[in-house]
Amino acid sequence: MFFKSSPNLADNEKARIEFQLQLIADHIGFDRMLRPVVEPDKILALEDVGEIKQFVGEHLGHDVSAVKVQTLPMQPRKVKGGGG
Repeated sequence: MFFKSSPNLADNEKARIEFQLQLIADHIGFDRMLRPVVEPDKILALEDVGEIKQFVGEHLGHDVSAVKVQTLPMQPRKVKGGGG
């Protein structure tokens, strides 16, 4: 199992996530799934998308030369009005 049970997710949702993680592990190799987690601050400190792609590729030991990255602008959050 990739993670322990958590009370905030339904069992079917945990199973779906675990299935997707298994597909990723099968595709890239399970040894890469055991690498240490990179702190988000370390990735966010990088200057551009190319640096992020390179960093992640090196961390995973994966050739990322053919990976294309598309950035999407942030969508504004919709605020629900309250009031009366």
